[in-house]
Amino acid sequence: MTSLTIVAGLLRHHRDPGPLQHVAPQISSFLGPPPCLSLSRACSLGSTKLLDWIWSSSPTSAASRPSTWSLHNFLRSDPHYNRDQFMESLKVAVRRKDLAVIKWLFAHFSGLEVPSDIMTLAASMKSLSILQFLLDSDASREGRENKRQKKRKVEANDSEMKKAEKMEPMPIGNHVVHWGENVLMSAVESECPQVVKWLHENVPLGDDERGLEQAVVFSLGKGSDEIAKILMPKGSCLLDYASSANMKVMELLLDCGYVKRDGDLASATFESLARFGRLDLMQQIVLLYSPPCQDSPLSSRIWRTAIEAACKNGYLTMLRWLLEHPLGREHRADLRLHRRSYILVHLAGRKSHVDIMQYVYDLSAADDVSDGHVVDIQVVGREYSFFDGLLPGSLGLGHCHCGDIPAAQYFEAFPRDDD
Repeated sequence: MTSLTIVAGLLRHHRDPGPLQHVAPQISSFLGPPPCLSLSRACSLGSTKLLDWIWSSSPTSAASRPSTWSLHNFLRSDPHYNRDQFMESLKVAVRRKDLAVIKWLFAHFSGLEVPSDIMTLAASMKSLSILQFLLDSDASREGRENKRQKKRKVEANDSEMKKAEKMEPMPIGNHVVHWGENVLMSAVESECPQVVKWLHENVPLGDDERGLEQAVVFSLGKGSDEIAKILMPKGSCLLDYASSANMKVMELLLDCGYVKRDGDLASATFESLARFGRLDLMQQIVLLYSPPCQDSPLSSRIWRTAIEAACKNGYLTMLRWLLEHPLGREHRADLRLHRRSYILVHLAGRKSHVDIMQYVYDLSAADDVSDGHVVDIQVVGREYSFFDGLLPGSLGLGHCHCGDIPAAQYFEAFPRDDD
């Protein structure tokens, strides 16, 4: 029975404390813990002595409950509340990384199941010591090992096997720990290589190849090559899991010659690089596929997408290079043929990239407007949101009221009907 420190201290100051020391636990029990203090709340204080006091003050059956109400009356006598407090207390202790409290809970509660979200939480907290304890205390793991031991003892007689089974220690509390698929991913997201490595090597997380692949791709996206290499199956290459949306990975793709071997990857990487403005890497890909051939992955569609991305994001240097390239010149000719050069002007105007608007105008859009084809601008005004603010009848005068002053000033340069 637990004795409160304050009670024991008071009794020690008595003239003859010896005979009174044995009553300290009874006095502590009589005082009792606060009736509204739950075990899970007590776990947040980190005192196993407080937990001992609450536990010893809790009746073990409904018949032995005292007449005074207290939460502790149900801790050991009500199976539902018992299970609830075990789970809630575990969550509190794991968040605090309090292994001593977790060990206390496993030693006092018995025969319960630990859900996978507890392990997921421990992984997210990067608490390797708690994960190791949970695995060591997993009753189902002990059972699996026992079965393997029995298979190895098929030549032993029945009496020897029974004797061996009796000598095998039962896990503390006999709790079954469930390890879900999210445990590993939680460790990957917390970016802790030590925990990821331990889980990958020690915990039976099943044969979820897709989940493992997602974990590898996620770690690459975070720039953690170390974690990705831990999780990759033998014989796999890091670049097999690469995503062209990650700049570091794209540099690896080029450095290792992977883009050269995979045309589809080259196309996807080229488009992504255009969105990020990495002209230097785009030029490397072009060099890999030079001179261009009929089955080149750098098709007209890929080039058009890159041109539009440069207009949208304001990459003037990239746009110049793209439009002056042979594939770019083909695209310019196509735009002039169908009198649609204004599309590039519109894409740049959405975010007020006036320098690009001026460049496109000087290069090819002038072919659409300098001869008085105001109707082309009117089409833009009807079809594209950038010109939603244009007032009716003002197109011919070149007045733009879209709230975008630089773009409006630019369109003042368009030829007017009365010119």
